[in-house]
Amino acid sequence: MVIRYLVNADGAAFDSAELSTIRAGLDALKDSERRHFRNANAKHIAQHEAPKMLVVSGPGTGKSTLFKQRILHWLNQYPEARILAVSFVRKLVADLAADIAGDRHLTDEQKAQVEVLTLHGYARSLVETNHGTKRVPFRPHFKIIAQSWKEVVWNDVLNLVGQGNIEEFTWRMFENQLHNNHFASSTEWKAIHEGYSQLCSFYNAAGFADL
Repeated sequence: MVIRYLVNADGAAFDSAELSTIRAGLDALKDSERRHFRNANAKHIAQHEAPKMLVVSGPGTGKSTLFKQRILHWLNQYPEARILAVSFVRKLVADLAADIAGDRHLTDEQKAQVEVLTLHGYARSLVETNHGTKRVPFRPHFKIIAQSWKEVVWNDVLNLVGQGNIEEFTWRMFENQLHNNHFASSTEWKAIHEGYSQLCSFYNAAGFADL
């Protein structure tokens, strides 16, 4: 059975019947054949000229291999380019960075053109470089508000603005506003947001949602 590469040139999604056929073909392969297909499939997808791409893939199915192939393709197409790879997953970042560092076909200059970071690390680097924002400035080497300190900071914020109702104004509600970049417009919430910004600037600290 010939198993086609897992990408559609027109961007169409795979239907369930086609996926079942492909799965049956892959299940019949030996381990060495699966590795060969995985590498060839990743290289084919990585060289696709689509300006953006959504990859749907479970754990252990070769995402790191595909990302590395994509990076190699870009370095080949654009020799002077700088490439940034960002992921929520620390293990993926560590594996991809190790793969790039250990690739014998890349020069040291090419390796230096590629940066692989967690989303948290990238966000922090941007805030460090820009020293926060005009509204919430930070001094160098600012701190991250750890999980265990969130409630303590939130109590301080509510006390600072004279709003003691922690059940009506919860940290979770505020964190959702930060994540969505959409803030409640009431007078109370505006005061809370301003108080939080003041405390962050004073202590030179920010939470992950702020980043």
